[in-house]
This record gives sequence, C-alpha cells and structure tokens, in this order.
Amino acid sequence: MANLITYSRMVLAIPVLWLMYIGAYNSALVLFIVAALTDWLDGFVARKTGTVSEVGKVMDQIADKVLINTVMVVALDLKWIPSWLVIVIIWRDILVSAVRILAAKKGNVLAANIFGKLKTVFQMAFVIILLSRKIFFSQILNISMIWTVFALTTLSALVYIVQNRSVFETQEGGGTS
Repeated sequence: MANLITYSRMVLAIPVLWLMYIGAYNSALVLFIVAALTDWLDGFVARKTGTVSEVGKVMDQIADKVLINTVMVVALDLKWIPSWLVIVIIWRDILVSAVRILAAKKGNVLAANIFGKLKTVFQMAFVIILLSRKIFFSQILNISMIWTVFALTTLSALVYIVQNRSVFETQEGGGTS
C-alpha cells in the first residue's frame, strides 16, 4: 500500500504538468499539494503497517525528484525561475543518485538525511509559492526562496557526498572506465 502511494506521486506529476501548461494554476496547486502530502503519507503508512522496504526507500526519493523536477522544468519554460536553479537541482539529483548507485553496488541502501529532507520540504514549499502566484505574488519572497532552495540543494549535496564518501573508495586501487 505504501509503495502505491509513492507511485501515485510520480503519476500525479503528469496532470500537474498539463494543468500548468494550460494555465490552470489553482488546480495544479491543489493537485501538487495532494501529491506532496503523499510524501508524508507513504512513510506513515509504511511505518504503521510494518512494510518499510528498501524498494520503498529508494522509490520515495525518486518520486520526490520526478514531482519536483517536472514542476521546476515547466516553471523554467514559463520563465518563472532562472535556468541555473533548475540545473543545480537536477545536477544535485544526478550526483546523489550516483552515490546511491555506488552504494547499492556495495550492498547498501542509503536513506535520505535531514538535509535532503529539508531540501525537499523547501523545494515543495517553493513550488507551492510558484503555483500560488496568481493568488499572491511577492518578488521578495520569490527571490528569497530561489536562494534558499539553491543553498539547501547545494548544502544537501555536499553533506550527502561527505557522509557517504566511502562509496568512492575502490578495492582495485582506482581507475576509470
């Protein structure tokens, strides 16, 4: 059940995208909030039912990336946010995914840390602010959130790499492929 809730977050990214492109921002906002709440709900259900799984831990993080990155790319296309912010967000996600893949090859599943969770909360809050722009818009709030999201995204990447630097150590003595 918890994994189905996680997967629903990825599926909900599609209508959010479509609603943004047709200018139905209030509907996109409501649907995004529903999708964002599944981030809390899937974990709650998994813990309550004793169904926490390695697949769920990985897919939860992927679902967050799918939802947030989808909206960020559309927001970029609508010229609501700068391209450099979207590049940093996607770059961070690729880098963290690489660390997770390396860890998985060594038999470890890496959970999100507090910085990654905080980053996700602020990214989701920023999306809510972006989608609320027809209701209220504050240039100061928008710029503040851009820099806050940038800082937390960058910090979470650095902390994640430092905390998991052992995945970069090789037994063969290094090399490239």
